[in-house]
Amino acid sequence: MKKYPFANTSYNEIVDQNYIYVDKTKYIEILEEQNCKTPLFLRPRRFGKSLFTKTLESYYDLNQANTFERYFGNTYIGTHPTPKRNSYYILRLDFSGIETHDYIEKSFTTKLAKAILDFSNNYPAFKMDLNLDQESAVLLLQRFMLNFAQKRKNPQEQILLIIDEYDNFANIILAENLAKFTEITSQDGFLKSFFALLKAQFDDLQPVFAKVYMTGVMSVTISAITSGYNAVNISDSIEFQGLAGFDEEELRAVINDTVDFSQSSYTVDQIIKIMKDHFNGYRFALGVSEQKSLFNSTLCLNFLKRFQANNYKAFDLSPDPDVDVDLTKLEEYLKLIQPLDLKSIIDEILRNQVLKGRLLENLNINSRKFSRDEGLSFLFYLGFLTLADENSIKADYGEQYLNTGFKYFKVPNHYFYSLFMNYISKKMIGDNVTNNVEITNMLYQNDLSNFKEALQQKLDALPDFGKIHDNERVLAILAYTVVTEAMLDSMFDFYWEYAVTYDDGIEKKRGRIDMLLVNKGTNPSYMFEFKFLKEHFNSKDQTKSKKIEEVKEQARSQLNSYSTDVRIKNISNLHKYMVIYAYDQLEIEEII
Repeated sequence: MKKYPFANTSYNEIVDQNYIYVDKTKYIEILEEQNCKTPLFLRPRRFGKSLFTKTLESYYDLNQANTFERYFGNTYIGTHPTPKRNSYYILRLDFSGIETHDYIEKSFTTKLAKAILDFSNNYPAFKMDLNLDQESAVLLLQRFMLNFAQKRKNPQEQILLIIDEYDNFANIILAENLAKFTEITSQDGFLKSFFALLKAQFDDLQPVFAKVYMTGVMSVTISAITSGYNAVNISDSIEFQGLAGFDEEELRAVINDTVDFSQSSYTVDQIIKIMKDHFNGYRFALGVSEQKSLFNSTLCLNFLKRFQANNYKAFDLSPDPDVDVDLTKLEEYLKLIQPLDLKSIIDEILRNQVLKGRLLENLNINSRKFSRDEGLSFLFYLGFLTLADENSIKADYGEQYLNTGFKYFKVPNHYFYSLFMNYISKKMIGDNVTNNVEITNMLYQNDLSNFKEALQQKLDALPDFGKIHDNERVLAILAYTVVTEAMLDSMFDFYWEYAVTYDDGIEKKRGRIDMLLVNKGTNPSYMFEFKFLKEHFNSKDQTKSKKIEEVKEQARSQLNSYSTDVRIKNISNLHKYMVIYAYDQLEIEEII
């Protein structure tokens, strides 16, 4: 069985230690054929971008020419080598970990100095003295370039500059201190001056850097310094959809190479199913089908490591420490969007709609907060949203919904949907958290009394809930937070707005189950339909009773219809419940 790599493992170490590796080297060939001097590749954090930069480093390093077969012989590029193989000196910068509060520029300069020192050790002929007390990052880079230009034997000797996580520290500053972000990216800011120097060197007849390959999360920082540097964003090209992350075929190979199935009762398909719900759903280019959506590779590997630690007996879906996105950070990012535009975005997520807008490459936040399109693009780059499959949109909304010039966004998976739902819940009821461990035990016995009690506590925290809110979606969100807080989504296969097809006796119809909890084995599973009746001051008791019976009958009909879907039929021990909030009263009733 292959081993899982540790964080910050180099490409050479992965090969030497027989760690699991998904071959992405075909993208080296595509990049070189395009001959772009300043490619910028954007993906959400922890998506596998850094490993590709380390692959580039090993492939192009002229010091590693003699070990090419050892490290690349079993890869695509090993049998399809490009003309520039092992032909560059490598300068690698990693902008993660830079100080983001009091000594930003000094920390940035120290990072650059460390990279230059590593360069000098790798290529002793270009050794240079460093004086950090007297030099800025720009002066240090100028001296480095001059030193290399003077000492190289001919102008054909050039450097491949790799800048990994170019916007890591800037994004942290952006979320915490907009004024400081504006300062470092302004005309006189050190970051703009640094990239302006890189841009200027390409105008030289004999440039030092052959190419500058950058990775990052979003284009906000590069847009803020746009006059200082011209990056070519390759992120939304369908050619590079699979450069980082795993598609399903790649993930299946990873699972087969790392999971000891002699110790596990789970199949590959069962493992894929749970991972698809939580880590899949990413599409970064138009024309990518639902089947070709990507998994977050880091989350997948960490999930499989925990599965291994549990002796392949149980899944662990607890929050992943490698994803530095929590509710607090989501709140910080959402504050950067204009309030009215944020409201429309959240309302559409609340109703599980696709979000229509334009995907903007240039996001400039120096003078104001983000508009709707900028906000959608911002959330897309961070990984909170992804591009929706247009074929699915046609099926759900009709072809007339699609407009030329617009993109269609959606929340990619359960992990991020739960973040949004918890954000909405917190906005409604603050930090009132119910975490009743008895809920799970009672659900195993088809007893929803504790579930109802926890949901009622949520409702009690909202004064005049029935008068203020106007649809069952809000009720469903509160139920959703009960599920996540009680960790039910780790005990059951959890589905939100589960699409089904049923026959009403006349024709095939499509519908959506509000909430579905599917247990493994013979323990009960649950299907929920939520209904809401808003309080009216002049409602008469007789009218109220009639309305309640009407919505109950509607819920019964929907649940029974949804149960005819072939996939729902195959769920053993399934219990159907309607959750009704009517005139300040909560009812949970099983449909037999």
